[in-house]
Amino acid sequence: MTKFNTNYDPRAKQLSLPFKHSGSFDCPAGSFRRSEAVQEAVRSALKRCLLDRDEIAEEMSRLLGEKISSNHIANWAAESKNGWRLPLEYAAAFSAVTNDNRVIKAAFSGSGINVLDDKEMTYFEIGKAVEEKRESDIKLKETRSRLQTLRLRGDI
Repeated sequence: MTKFNTNYDPRAKQLSLPFKHSGSFDCPAGSFRRSEAVQEAVRSALKRCLLDRDEIAEEMSRLLGEKISSNHIANWAAESKNGWRLPLEYAAAFSAVTNDNRVIKAAFSGSGINVLDDKEMTYFEIGKAVEEKRESDIKLKETRSRLQTLRLRGDI
């Protein structure tokens, strides 16, 4: 009698692709190290903000529903506290409270992901509308040209 090997996992397996097929293959090692830039952006935002660290911590706690202390903020900004990093899930609240989105911009810098504030978004929308109008004008000109050609041939 033949014995069947039943010690296998019947679930489907996902084969991993080589790194050369990922988007990060051409990026040099360490090219996404953003901790210093984020830390500098935190310090800069704190200097520009009219609120003190206690007020920022209190408002962030309210927005996040988690306790944020002024010590957390001090540690995120301190050059000597390299192990303390501003968590990404807190970045939006920090940016909203300090009215400074450079922390988020610093985190995503170089990744191809861009962050626009309200003013920049308005400029982007204007540029997009201008480009759409230009494309529409070109299409209208081509359509009028075809209409003129049809009139000259006597098809209309």
